[in-house]
Amino acid sequence: MTHGMTADDYEIAVIVHSAGWKLVLNNEKNPFPKDMEWLVKQPSVKVLFCLNTANSKGVKKSDMIDGIGFVTAGVTAIPDMQEQGYRYVQP
Repeated sequence: MTHGMTADDYEIAVIVHSAGWKLVLNNEKNPFPKDMEWLVKQPSVKVLFCLNTANSKGVKKSDMIDGIGFVTAGVTAIPDMQEQGYRYVQP
């Protein structure tokens, strides 16, 4: 349900880091590949992966679902994005 909102009414940034790292993968290690592929294709959603996590887990861009970007560090990207007006919601 969108409550009457369209993609022009919001922008969501998803920061994937730490234990969530498998969600960015384009292989059998990802428990939700179709959901992530759908999410990345949404016009008002950016999915960003922590480079620190990528490096520690040995994840290369070729291992990832197309359309996922990067942030240098998830832990600092969150407050940086809050400075830009984003609200932090942790599932």
